[in-house]
Amino acid sequence: MHSREMALMASSLHRLGMRYGRLLGQCQALEALVPERVRRLRDGDGTPSSERPDTRQA
Repeated sequence: MHSREMALMASSLHRLGMRYGRLLGQCQALEALVPERVRRLRDGDGTPSSERPDTRQA
């Protein structure tokens, strides 16, 4: 590969990495705002019955 192509690839990878890092930071900031109760609901410890699959016999 030519050095210019390598430089372009390195630049693109760097930009992708920076973007990924920013998104990761935003996700962590949002998760910090989610109350523990909501986190437990989401993890299935107290899922509302409306979100559970219907297992009743027909």
